[in-house]
Amino acid sequence: SSHSASSPSIADFSVFRSQPFDAMIDRVAPIFILFAAVVAGPQILAVLPNVDPLVVIIGIFVALGFLQHLGFASSDCDSGVAGGATQNQGKATASKAEGQSDDGTSDGQEHVCNTKLRDAERALAQNSYANAAALAAQVVDADPECARAWEVLVLAQKWEGNRSLAVTTARKAMDIYEVHSATLESLVQELGATYDPMTAALECEARAGEFLAKQQFDLAFDCYAQGLDTVGLDGGDLRLRLLRGRANCAQQLQDWKTCRSDATELLDHDPNDVAALLQRAVANEALESFAAALEDARRLLILDSRCSAANRLVHSCRKALQ
Repeated sequence: SSHSASSPSIADFSVFRSQPFDAMIDRVAPIFILFAAVVAGPQILAVLPNVDPLVVIIGIFVALGFLQHLGFASSDCDSGVAGGATQNQGKATASKAEGQSDDGTSDGQEHVCNTKLRDAERALAQNSYANAAALAAQVVDADPECARAWEVLVLAQKWEGNRSLAVTTARKAMDIYEVHSATLESLVQELGATYDPMTAALECEARAGEFLAKQQFDLAFDCYAQGLDTVGLDGGDLRLRLLRGRANCAQQLQDWKTCRSDATELLDHDPNDVAALLQRAVANEALESFAAALEDARRLLILDSRCSAANRLVHSCRKALQ
């Protein structure tokens, strides 16, 4: 029957007890018992004349100690119940902090994936294609249905020059994992077409222009360099534009050897290129090739007698050569 359950323990009623009330009882009970012993002591001795008074007093203090022991035991029981509840609540909080949700998924793992995906996108934006590909690959391993991670991975492989691998990766995402992405479909069509170095170099030039608009000369430099590698020596006017762009970035970055090299190639194509001549003169001065810088400055003054930069170079180089 329903009455056959075990009797409730002290802990079962602990929720109805007031801690301030318990504390008051613990303080008042010994005083009350001592008062009762003092008042009732003579009556007890009168009823029991043959009992030694010292024994009665000892008995009273023993009873008092026993009652105090019961009070401490009850307090310890309450503390144990409260401590157990606190410990269980702590375990629940810790489990929640670890990110274990009711459906068994890990919020912590999702947070890590999101962080890696942001890092991959940042690496892609900074032309760190190998790092972007590695981070994106870790994300797709953990979450194969993450379309953005597949897109970053394919784009990184594309810009690294691994076009065939990029196509394979994109098809794997769409065919095996059924990832739906307009970006991946566009990349498959683009990369699956016949490879055109000029088109790829134009993409590098456009990407460099985006970085120049943000004054990110180091990233633009990398794009111009990649475009030059792609187009080769037979790039015609496109190669000259890429050379001029890289020379400008190199000057901003104070990469004087690259600046001088690119300016020299531009002057080989057009000896009267004023901008290239000034760049090479400045680079030669920075590299302490003062005689070469002086020669370029004099040629520059022949082409443009009002060029203040050329006049400054002539003065500084003559002084350095004295």
